[in-house]
Order: sequence, then C-alpha cells, then structure tokens
Amino acid sequence: MPGMSGVALQDHLTANGHSTPVIFVTAYPEESVRARALDAGAFGFLSKPFTEESLIECLGRALEHYRPKPEIVDRWPSGLLRLALFA
Repeated sequence: MPGMSGVALQDHLTANGHSTPVIFVTAYPEESVRARALDAGAFGFLSKPFTEESLIECLGRALEHYRPKPEIVDRWPSGLLRLALFA
C-alpha cells in the first residue's frame, strides 16, 4: 500500500478508537508481520491463496464481533447481507 503499511494503518485505526474489524490479506505471509498485525488489533490475517472456507470463517467471526448499525446494513450489497446472515 503506497505511503503506509497495513500494520501502520491498523495502529492508526486502533489508536483512534475505530472498532471496525480489519482482516489482512497478503501474498507475502511473514509470521513477524502476522504477529505485528494481530498485536496492533487486526481481526484476522489471510495468506493468498486462501480457501473460500477460511475466508467465510474469518468473515463470520468478524461479523459475530462487530454488529453494524441497521442503517449501514441497509446499504450493503445483497450478497454480503446473505453472508452475514448465514456465516
């Protein structure tokens, strides 16, 4: 990501009180980066290529943790809403 690493962005979000779950997706899985991301508050860390099951599991856990306001859910694409309901 130009200008800022994902871990730096996660640090910034956490420091500023943002509670939206962040899931890192990377093609360069390094255990040290994974550990730093999770320590900084990231909700999940997926390495490419990942399975559909691992993505759905990670999203399901994030949705259990984060309950968005109804007015936000109303703007979600229908496919994402189905995933949220059945994950």
